[in-house]
Amino acid sequence: MRAKLLQKKKQEFKHLGSLNKIIEIYGKLKEIDGINARFVIENIFNKKLEKLITTKSIDKKALGKAEKVISLLRKGERPEYIFKKAIFLDEEFYIEKKVLIPREETSLIVYALKELKEKKFNPKRILDFGTGTGILTIWAKRIFREAQVVAVDHLKKAIKTCLINKNSKKLDIKLIRAKSFRIFKDEKFDLVIVNPPYLSEEEYRIFGPFKGESKSALVGGKKGYEVFLRWLREALRVLKRDGIFISEISEFWETDILGEYKKYLIEEKKDEFKKKRVWIFKKF
Repeated sequence: MRAKLLQKKKQEFKHLGSLNKIIEIYGKLKEIDGINARFVIENIFNKKLEKLITTKSIDKKALGKAEKVISLLRKGERPEYIFKKAIFLDEEFYIEKKVLIPREETSLIVYALKELKEKKFNPKRILDFGTGTGILTIWAKRIFREAQVVAVDHLKKAIKTCLINKNSKKLDIKLIRAKSFRIFKDEKFDLVIVNPPYLSEEEYRIFGPFKGESKSALVGGKKGYEVFLRWLREALRVLKRDGIFISEISEFWETDILGEYKKYLIEEKKDEFKKKRVWIFKKF
């Protein structure tokens, strides 16, 4: 009986030691600005936090890994690139360095696509230009299952990342590596979606550093909207009549930057904080 009690106490102390170590690691992660501590600790130990705090023992290799990860994060490394994972709308996607990390605001494009579906807009051909991880391509295909979806990016790593993600989601999507819309000389689309680089050079300096992310995927020109305007102009050329163009935008842009293209703007979407996030255009 005494032996059983001693064994039980031993296990309790062991669990307490493990719990204290988890709390210590979690605390260190919380001290690092801009880090999702839960995402990091769950990927270090390959366990959900709820299970992790009840574990009776911690692998020494995992503890060593935790210290290495914390060291990298303190130096500015992004957890998405460390684990090659990004979370978007509570779903996991593969990612590599130089490929833009998905942001929460991009979800407004997904919601816009769902609204188009509800309004009986049924595109036959969809183009996602500057696809990156392929998240918008994947969601476009899920929402408009009968449509042909084409994803384009000029970065080799982005095409690889999109390929891995679309294969893991088991979706039929065509991938093309290209720098401009000019490759579609005689092709037309019903819907074009983009998440262009939209930081100005000054904003890039102020809001940075963006360690691991490609500058070309973030900076849209000296003023921030030069690339967007070029993509809008080129997209209108490949859109069919009554075709839709959807773009994520900077919260700081005013419609005056659109010039002659302002007449095509049909809707502006804002996030929960009333910040401008998406513009929707229609070709007529």
